[in-house]
Amino acid sequence: MSTPNPPKPNPRPAEHHRSPLSGPAGLIAGLIAGLILMFPLVSLSEDAPSDNGGGAEQSSTSEESATSKQDAAPEESAESEEAGPAQESTAPDEPGRLGVELNRLEQLDGSCRVYLVFQNGLGTPLKALQLELVLFDGQGFIQRRLTLDAAPIAADKTSVKLFDLADTQCDEMGRILVNDLLELAGPEGELPNEVSQLELSTKLEVELFK
Repeated sequence: MSTPNPPKPNPRPAEHHRSPLSGPAGLIAGLIAGLILMFPLVSLSEDAPSDNGGGAEQSSTSEESATSKQDAAPEESAESEEAGPAQESTAPDEPGRLGVELNRLEQLDGSCRVYLVFQNGLGTPLKALQLELVLFDGQGFIQRRLTLDAAPIAADKTSVKLFDLADTQCDEMGRILVNDLLELAGPEGELPNEVSQLELSTKLEVELFK
């Protein structure tokens, strides 16, 4: 009689090797590792605005410098404008003028009295002033030639001088020519005696010219 073989025990399935990071503990460790890896990125993203901020400060500084240059430009132009008149003031003044105005004609019997107004703008008293005049009638013909002494005339003074033309009718006078400035002198001696120094004018229909 054969003896039955005893039943073999069922082999246990092989246990799988579990990683210490599997399961809930593994998830927590993964999250922690992810957070640790994210911190440097977060710090870099926070540093970026400071760089941008620095750039903004530089741009604002450049704008301020440009504004300061613009503000300085009017001051420089103002200084140049102020320098302009100063340079002009140092330029030599124009030579003075001697104004002569024919103001009035007055008939006296057989003579014509002529009123002349002198404005001394030469800056010095006149001790001598002698003009050569030529009279023309209404048709342009020469009536007569005469010499007029008008001195003295004070400096910067308006003076009225009158002279009588014998045997002359005022209504027959057409024009008076200042033909020459024969003599012009001040306290220190003779002055340039150019006819161009005279400024002539008239209040009448009779022309006073040079």
